[in-house]
Amino acid sequence: MTDQAAATTRRTALGVALGGLVTVAGCDAVSDLSPRGDTSPSTAGASPTLPPADADAELVDRVVRDLETTLQAVPQGRGLQDRVADLRDMHAAHRAALTGGRDLSFATSGTPLPRAEALRRITRLERAHQRRLEAATLEARSGSLALLLAQMSAAVAQRLALLPTAREGGA
Repeated sequence: MTDQAAATTRRTALGVALGGLVTVAGCDAVSDLSPRGDTSPSTAGASPTLPPADADAELVDRVVRDLETTLQAVPQGRGLQDRVADLRDMHAAHRAALTGGRDLSFATSGTPLPRAEALRRITRLERAHQRRLEAATLEARSGSLALLLAQMSAAVAQRLALLPTAREGGA
């Protein structure tokens, strides 16, 4: 019986140690979630291996411009108001995550397209946007920015998977 009690103690000690490591690692990861890096005097230059705070600024600006362009190009389609609103909300949230901004205004213009044509255009636009996000993920010098861009790409892929195809969407 003492062997079983000792084994439980070893397992408990190992679990506590691993839990502590995960907690410490998680705190470090959370503190580095800013895509442009922390430029406060207390952390600037804290580690010589980190890229400069503005190393990804140009990449972030490019991704934000692409988000805005994609958002403006998403067409209205008959019977697709909820899907289009969901895509626009997602892109606005992505922009806010990259810039810290809350508002992304967009203009809806023109007559809604037939449903099948709108679905084809939306699918083409969003797939191209997702590929650009994937490429940006590989370009990012900051691990936290790469993670954010990868998550954004995955979100676009999920929305694409939920879109009906042009055939399913009807004419």
